Formats: sequence, C-alpha cells, structure tokens
Amino acid sequence: MSSLSKIIEKYAAFEAEVNAYAVTIYLKHCSTCKGICCKPEYCEESITSPFLRRLRQHFVPDAVYDSKRGWLTKAGCALPVGRPPVCHQYLCDTILSMQPAADFRYALTLLSNLVNHIGKNARARKHIVELQEASELKRINFTRFEKQLDEADIAFKQVRVYLDGGVSKLGSLQDLKKISLPSRL
Repeated sequence: MSSLSKIIEKYAAFEAEVNAYAVTIYLKHCSTCKGICCKPEYCEESITSPFLRRLRQHFVPDAVYDSKRGWLTKAGCALPVGRPPVCHQYLCDTILSMQPAADFRYALTLLSNLVNHIGKNARARKHIVELQEASELKRINFTRFEKQLDEADIAFKQVRVYLDGGVSKLGSLQDLKKISLPSRL
C-alpha cells in the first residue's frame, strides 16, 4: 500500500469518527433549525480537490452531486467522508450561544477544527485540499500529515472526554493548543 493510500485510509477513518460524534452534538440543534447552512459552492471543493475526489472514489456517497443542492439531501450531507474543511469548521452562532460555558464553546470549536488541522501545510504552505493537481498528492509531506493526524486524534479524545462530562484539563493541554482556532473566540 502506498503512503498516499495509507493516509487516505487513516484520514477517512478519523473524519468518519469525528463526523459521527459531531452529529450526536449538533443534531438536536440542526434538526429543528429552519436555516440551511450548507451551500453548493462549499460542496464544489469536493469535486475540484484531487484529495477529496480520491476520498470520494474510495468511499462512494449514497447520492449524486447536484449543482443546486451540492451533497445536501433530506437526511443531511451525503458524503460519508471527503467533506471540504468548511463543512467541519462551520459552527453557527446559535449552537455556540446555547453552550453552558466558555469551555464548552472552546471544546466545540476545537472539535470543528480537527479535520482541517490534519491537512494544513501538506505541501509547502498549501492545505491538502488546495492542491490542484493529482500529481501533487504524491509529493505531500507525509510525515507532517501523519503527525497532524496524531495531534488531531489526541485532541479529539480529550475533547470527547470533556464534552461527555468526564474529567479533562481542557484549557491547559499542549496537544489542544496545536489545533488552530478561528479568531472569533
């Protein structure tokens, strides 16, 4: 198995695990919301990015891409993995404002940035989904990619413990500080 195939498998497994967990948190808010956060222009990256296309070839969605709705179906996103980073990073103000404390908002923001963290600086300063040629995928920094995947995995486990009501030192853990956060917090 090539290095690229290995990281695709690991990335997909991690993204699927994060997606499954995030749904348990967001579903109670999103299922009653009248707004639609997903935009077809966000979904386009899953078509144009060679990395996300490779993921989609290995993990075929249950629906066909629609230019007006993207991957959005009545049941939610049809992509099991291979979603553009914005899909993971988006947290609506309503969900954030409904959290009981700043630590919970911080934990959710960390959760929403884990998948994006993995692909940062995959080749030079480009995120893995920004690489435009399939040939560039063979020249990514596999060591950095795997290191960032490990960092995201450690952070994910700690965020889960915290959000599930367990004991965690959320604000002081070095592993969590490696995950970049948006400036709005």
